[in-house]
Amino acid sequence: MFLDLTVTALAGGAGIEQSLSAAARDGQGPVFRRIREALDEAKLHRTAAWPHLDRVGTAIGIRELSELAATAGLAGSEGARVRTSISAKARAMRDRELADTIAEAEAATERGALPGAVLAVAFVIFIVYAAMAAAISVL
Repeated sequence: MFLDLTVTALAGGAGIEQSLSAAARDGQGPVFRRIREALDEAKLHRTAAWPHLDRVGTAIGIRELSELAATAGLAGSEGARVRTSISAKARAMRDRELADTIAEAEAATERGALPGAVLAVAFVIFIVYAAMAAAISVL
């Protein structure tokens, strides 16, 4: 979500640091708060935000935030097309999250197959037992 908000601000004509700040302000939750604090610390010390974002990403275990810092740092020093890079990164993250969700759903479906098969076998045994008991009682 943070990357999508950043791309939206970049598309609106803001610079990379302004876009990052706007995205951090728009988000809610503890991760966004940590990102805002890192960006505020960078402004306070008048340094680039990238090392601060990298540190936050490492501290909270979000590898993508560290990658964003590297991408934004490259854009600041090399003039790379940051909006395209961040947009591609956000798309890749969404695709990976969707693939993980699909894999999880498929695994749950497979786990449900065994109880269903056991229930079907038990039902067949019950029907066969009832038929055998009826046949024996007639003899």
